[in-house]
Amino acid sequence: MESIELQPQLLLKANPMIKYKSIVLIISLIINLICQASEHDHKSKFDNIPCPGKDFPTFFEKFSNDENIQRSYTMTPLRKLTLDITAYPEPTVSIKKLKYFELSFPIIPLKNERKINLLETSIIKINTTEAKSKLFKPDTGYQIEYYFIYKNNCWMLINIEDWGT
Repeated sequence: MESIELQPQLLLKANPMIKYKSIVLIISLIINLICQASEHDHKSKFDNIPCPGKDFPTFFEKFSNDENIQRSYTMTPLRKLTLDITAYPEPTVSIKKLKYFELSFPIIPLKNERKINLLETSIIKINTTEAKSKLFKPDTGYQIEYYFIYKNNCWMLINIEDWGT
């Protein structure tokens, strides 16, 4: 039986689409590995921050005023819903699942920024496993809701709904 020797360089010359697909695959694998490593590195820096409060009001007061606590107690992928009021013929809702490296911190503006921009926070709902708060600007349509769950003995931000206009 005669053996056949494969020569990849001839295959690539014969079909340039294989070359293109191979390059795209390699690039996407590299990007995926970098993103995973980046997410792990960022999360691990904040893993040692103890839970800032077992009851939600205490937790939220500290969470909304400390970027490192926000980094540590935000679950990824983070679900973010936004309302596009410019869509035609009527507003549309967009839902994204954001990885850690796609997030912009602080997620909730810190106290000084809230004061400058006349933003307020309030807690809307609390029970033993779920809580909801909002960031808003009085007398405007600006409103963002934040959803938390109680998991592993602390509260975690899991969802954002931006209903701002």
